[in-house]
Amino acid sequence: MSYILFTDSNSDLPYQDVDENDLKIIYMPYSIDGSDEYSDLGRGDVIPNFYAAMRGGKTPTTSLLTKDRYIEYFEPYLQDGQDILFICFSSELSGTYDNAALAGEELRAKYPERKLIIINSRNVSMGEAYLALEAAKQRAAGVPMEETAAWVQAHKYNVRYWFTVDDLVYRK
Repeated sequence: MSYILFTDSNSDLPYQDVDENDLKIIYMPYSIDGSDEYSDLGRGDVIPNFYAAMRGGKTPTTSLLTKDRYIEYFEPYLQDGQDILFICFSSELSGTYDNAALAGEELRAKYPERKLIIINSRNVSMGEAYLALEAAKQRAAGVPMEETAAWVQAHKYNVRYWFTVDDLVYRK
């Protein structure tokens, strides 16, 4: 039995990988100059505009998705009789996982015949992306959702990645 595989835009997956692996993306909001924006995963000019604004001295801010927003993402699939595995942005960096978990509790009560697994990836960017892409490979190979979720849980602390920055302006 197949299932829907979600991750969020904090995984920084390019749209080609999203499309190729039939991933569903939860778009995380950010704001620059009071304008709410969402990543387009490289489909258009949102990402270059984001970095151009930062180079121009603008400071982006982020906000949490509400429990209700997660319900809006998940419920149509559950109503359609599909199960969901969601690999979420790290709870170490945001409270968004907590809202996803609250949405999961509500939706599991409303759709007890469906399975909804929400995993705190403890990662961001390509660490989160790696877990999502490996999960997609397992799903494509016919691995059941629970086994794939167990693999993600078992490997999420083994992910290591490095990054560089142009300057230390955002260092805290």
